Amino acid sequence: MSGLPTDQAYAEAFFDKAIVKYNAGDVQYLLALPKLPAGPLLTATANGIDIMGGICWGFDAGSKPRSVRFMEEHMGLSTPVADLIYQSARCGITHEGMPKKGIEFFHQGELPRTQVVLYKETTTGLLYMNVTEFARMYLDAVEAIGKDKTSHVHYYPPLDSRIDFAAAFAVVTGDITDLCIKIGEKREADMRKRLGSGVSSSCWMPDNTLNITLTVGPRP
Repeated sequence: MSGLPTDQAYAEAFFDKAIVKYNAGDVQYLLALPKLPAGPLLTATANGIDIMGGICWGFDAGSKPRSVRFMEEHMGLSTPVADLIYQSARCGITHEGMPKKGIEFFHQGELPRTQVVLYKETTTGLLYMNVTEFARMYLDAVEAIGKDKTSHVHYYPPLDSRIDFAAAFAVVTGDITDLCIKIGEKREADMRKRLGSGVSSSCWMPDNTLNITLTVGPRP
Protein backbone atom coordinates (compact mmCIF):
# COMPACT_ATOMS: atom_id res chain seq x y z
CA MET A 1 0.00 0.00 0.00
CA SER A 2 1.42 3.37 -1.01
CA GLY A 3 -0.21 5.27 1.82
CA LEU A 4 -1.67 7.92 -0.48
CA PRO A 5 -5.00 9.42 0.61
CA THR A 6 -6.65 8.16 -2.58
CA ASP A 7 -5.64 4.60 -1.68
CA GLN A 8 -7.24 4.94 1.75
CA ALA A 9 -10.36 6.46 0.22
CA TYR A 10 -10.68 3.57 -2.24
CA ALA A 11 -10.12 1.03 0.51
CA GLU A 12 -12.82 2.57 2.68
CA ALA A 13 -15.21 2.81 -0.26
CA PHE A 14 -14.63 -0.88 -1.00
CA PHE A 15 -15.25 -1.76 2.66
CA ASP A 16 -18.48 0.23 2.70
CA LYS A 17 -19.83 -1.41 -0.44
CA ALA A 18 -18.47 -4.97 -0.42
CA ILE A 19 -18.77 -5.59 3.32
CA VAL A 20 -21.22 -3.19 4.97
CA LYS A 21 -23.74 -2.97 2.14
CA TYR A 22 -23.50 -6.43 0.59
CA ASN A 23 -21.82 -9.17 2.63
CA ALA A 24 -22.71 -8.05 6.15
CA GLY A 25 -26.17 -7.18 4.90
CA ASP A 26 -26.56 -10.71 3.55
CA VAL A 27 -25.38 -12.20 6.85
CA GLN A 28 -27.85 -10.07 8.80
CA TYR A 29 -30.67 -11.15 6.49
CA LEU A 30 -29.77 -14.83 6.82
CA LEU A 31 -29.51 -14.54 10.60
CA ALA A 32 -33.12 -13.41 10.69
CA LEU A 33 -34.29 -16.65 9.03
CA PRO A 34 -34.33 -19.23 11.85
CA LYS A 35 -35.44 -22.08 9.59
CA LEU A 36 -32.65 -21.51 7.09
CA PRO A 37 -30.04 -24.31 6.93
CA ALA A 38 -26.74 -23.34 8.51
CA GLY A 39 -24.71 -23.89 5.33
CA PRO A 40 -25.63 -20.65 3.48
CA LEU A 41 -25.03 -18.60 6.63
CA LEU A 42 -21.64 -20.22 7.19
CA THR A 43 -20.67 -19.68 3.54
CA ALA A 44 -21.60 -15.98 3.59
CA THR A 45 -19.83 -15.40 6.91
CA ALA A 46 -16.65 -17.24 5.90
CA ASN A 47 -16.58 -15.34 2.62
CA GLY A 48 -16.87 -12.06 4.49
CA ILE A 49 -14.01 -13.05 6.80
CA ASP A 50 -11.85 -13.78 3.75
CA ILE A 51 -12.66 -10.36 2.27
CA MET A 52 -12.06 -8.59 5.58
CA GLY A 53 -8.66 -10.26 5.88
CA GLY A 54 -7.80 -8.85 2.48
CA ILE A 55 -9.02 -5.39 3.45
CA CYS A 56 -6.89 -5.43 6.61
CA TRP A 57 -3.68 -7.06 5.36
CA GLY A 58 -3.79 -7.24 1.58
CA PHE A 59 -5.38 -9.51 -0.98
CA ASP A 60 -2.05 -11.09 -1.89
CA ALA A 61 -1.65 -12.52 1.62
CA GLY A 62 -3.45 -15.75 0.74
CA SER A 63 -6.98 -16.69 1.74
CA LYS A 64 -6.10 -18.95 4.67
CA PRO A 65 -3.52 -16.73 6.44
CA ARG A 66 -5.65 -13.62 6.24
CA SER A 67 -8.86 -15.44 7.23
CA VAL A 68 -7.26 -17.16 10.23
CA ARG A 69 -5.61 -13.93 11.32
CA PHE A 70 -8.92 -12.07 11.13
CA MET A 71 -10.65 -14.70 13.25
CA GLU A 72 -7.83 -14.48 15.79
CA GLU A 73 -7.37 -10.72 16.01
CA HIS A 74 -10.89 -9.42 15.40
CA MET A 75 -13.15 -12.26 16.51
CA GLY A 76 -11.12 -13.52 19.48
CA LEU A 77 -10.83 -17.16 18.36
CA SER A 78 -7.78 -19.22 19.30
CA THR A 79 -5.36 -20.27 16.58
CA PRO A 80 -6.34 -24.00 16.61
CA VAL A 81 -10.06 -23.11 16.42
CA ALA A 82 -9.59 -20.51 13.68
CA ASP A 83 -7.39 -22.89 11.70
CA LEU A 84 -9.89 -25.74 11.99
CA ILE A 85 -12.84 -23.56 11.04
CA TYR A 86 -11.01 -22.39 7.94
CA GLN A 87 -9.69 -25.76 6.79
CA SER A 88 -12.62 -27.99 7.66
CA ALA A 89 -15.72 -25.82 7.87
CA ARG A 90 -15.02 -22.97 5.45
CA CYS A 91 -13.25 -24.96 2.72
CA GLY A 92 -15.52 -27.95 3.21
CA ILE A 93 -18.83 -26.10 2.96
CA THR A 94 -17.56 -23.91 0.10
CA HIS A 95 -16.04 -26.63 -2.08
CA GLU A 96 -17.71 -29.85 -0.97
CA GLY A 97 -21.04 -28.80 0.54
CA MET A 98 -20.18 -29.98 4.08
CA PRO A 99 -17.33 -29.79 6.62
CA LYS A 100 -14.36 -31.96 5.75
CA LYS A 101 -13.92 -33.63 9.11
CA GLY A 102 -15.67 -34.12 12.43
CA ILE A 103 -17.92 -31.04 12.53
CA GLU A 104 -21.69 -30.77 12.74
CA PHE A 105 -23.01 -27.25 12.33
CA PHE A 106 -26.29 -25.62 13.27
CA HIS A 107 -28.14 -22.30 13.10
CA GLN A 108 -30.47 -21.38 15.97
CA GLY A 109 -31.48 -17.75 15.72
CA GLU A 110 -33.28 -17.71 19.06
CA LEU A 111 -30.20 -18.71 21.08
CA PRO A 112 -28.77 -16.02 23.40
CA ARG A 113 -25.28 -14.62 22.87
CA THR A 114 -22.56 -16.91 24.23
CA GLN A 115 -19.29 -15.96 22.45
CA VAL A 116 -18.78 -19.73 22.02
CA VAL A 117 -18.51 -21.14 18.51
CA LEU A 118 -17.49 -24.78 19.03
CA TYR A 119 -18.83 -27.42 21.41
CA LYS A 120 -17.51 -30.95 21.76
CA GLU A 121 -19.14 -34.30 22.38
CA THR A 122 -16.64 -36.52 24.17
CA THR A 123 -18.30 -39.86 23.40
CA THR A 124 -18.22 -39.41 19.62
CA GLY A 125 -15.32 -37.00 19.25
CA LEU A 126 -17.52 -34.69 17.19
CA LEU A 127 -17.43 -30.91 17.30
CA TYR A 128 -20.62 -28.87 16.98
CA MET A 129 -20.34 -25.44 15.39
CA ASN A 130 -22.77 -22.70 16.37
CA VAL A 131 -22.92 -20.86 13.06
CA THR A 132 -25.33 -18.32 14.56
CA GLU A 133 -22.76 -17.14 17.10
CA PHE A 134 -19.98 -17.32 14.51
CA ALA A 135 -21.93 -14.95 12.26
CA ARG A 136 -22.77 -12.61 15.14
CA MET A 137 -19.12 -12.39 16.16
CA TYR A 138 -18.20 -11.56 12.56
CA LEU A 139 -20.79 -8.77 12.46
CA ASP A 140 -19.46 -7.44 15.77
CA ALA A 141 -15.98 -7.27 14.24
CA VAL A 142 -17.25 -5.49 11.13
CA GLU A 143 -19.11 -2.95 13.27
CA ALA A 144 -16.02 -2.28 15.39
CA ILE A 145 -13.80 -1.85 12.33
CA GLY A 146 -16.38 0.46 10.77
CA LYS A 147 -15.96 2.80 13.73
CA ASP A 148 -12.18 3.00 13.22
CA LYS A 149 -11.56 2.53 9.50
CA THR A 150 -8.25 4.35 9.38
CA SER A 151 -6.69 1.83 11.77
CA HIS A 152 -7.85 -1.32 9.98
CA VAL A 153 -9.14 -0.64 6.46
CA HIS A 154 -6.15 -0.37 4.12
CA TYR A 155 -6.51 -2.49 0.98
CA TYR A 156 -8.84 -3.17 -1.91
CA PRO A 157 -8.50 -5.89 -4.57
CA PRO A 158 -6.73 -5.04 -7.83
CA LEU A 159 -8.47 -5.36 -11.16
CA ASP A 160 -8.08 -8.87 -12.56
CA SER A 161 -6.67 -8.35 -16.06
CA ARG A 162 -7.33 -12.00 -16.95
CA ILE A 163 -11.08 -11.42 -17.18
CA ASP A 164 -12.09 -11.30 -20.84
CA PHE A 165 -15.23 -9.24 -20.43
CA ALA A 166 -15.43 -8.15 -24.06
CA ALA A 167 -15.43 -11.71 -25.41
CA ALA A 168 -18.32 -12.76 -23.20
CA PHE A 169 -20.24 -9.54 -23.85
CA ALA A 170 -19.98 -10.15 -27.60
CA VAL A 171 -21.73 -13.54 -27.47
CA VAL A 172 -24.50 -12.64 -25.01
CA THR A 173 -27.77 -12.34 -26.94
CA GLY A 174 -30.26 -11.70 -24.16
CA ASP A 175 -31.42 -8.09 -23.87
CA ILE A 176 -32.28 -6.88 -20.38
CA THR A 177 -34.96 -4.63 -21.86
CA ASP A 178 -36.80 -7.65 -23.25
CA LEU A 179 -36.73 -9.28 -19.82
CA CYS A 180 -38.08 -6.13 -18.19
CA ILE A 181 -40.93 -6.02 -20.71
CA LYS A 182 -41.82 -9.66 -20.01
CA ILE A 183 -41.77 -9.04 -16.27
CA GLY A 184 -44.01 -6.01 -16.73
CA GLU A 185 -46.43 -7.93 -18.94
CA LYS A 186 -46.66 -10.77 -16.42
CA ARG A 187 -47.27 -8.38 -13.54
CA GLU A 188 -50.00 -6.62 -15.50
CA ALA A 189 -51.62 -9.93 -16.42
CA ASP A 190 -51.48 -11.08 -12.80
CA MET A 191 -53.08 -7.83 -11.67
CA ARG A 192 -55.89 -8.12 -14.19
CA LYS A 193 -56.47 -11.72 -13.18
CA ARG A 194 -56.76 -10.72 -9.53
CA LEU A 195 -59.15 -7.91 -10.35
CA GLY A 196 -61.28 -10.17 -12.54
CA SER A 197 -64.58 -8.66 -13.67
CA GLY A 198 -64.93 -6.46 -10.63
CA VAL A 199 -63.62 -3.38 -12.47
CA SER A 200 -65.93 -1.09 -14.45
CA SER A 201 -64.37 0.67 -17.45
CA SER A 202 -64.83 4.34 -18.21
CA CYS A 203 -66.68 5.32 -21.37
CA TRP A 204 -63.79 7.48 -22.46
CA MET A 205 -60.14 6.48 -22.71
CA PRO A 206 -57.35 8.83 -21.55
CA ASP A 207 -56.74 9.93 -25.14
CA ASN A 208 -60.38 11.05 -25.52
CA THR A 209 -61.43 8.09 -27.66
CA LEU A 210 -64.57 6.10 -26.93
CA ASN A 211 -64.23 2.82 -25.09
CA ILE A 212 -67.30 0.85 -26.16
CA THR A 213 -66.10 -2.60 -25.22
CA LEU A 214 -67.72 -4.34 -22.29
CA THR A 215 -66.60 -7.48 -20.52
CA VAL A 216 -69.26 -9.26 -18.53
CA GLY A 217 -68.08 -11.81 -16.01
CA PRO A 218 -70.03 -14.79 -14.77
CA ARG A 219 -72.90 -14.08 -12.41
CA PRO A 220 -72.24 -14.98 -8.78
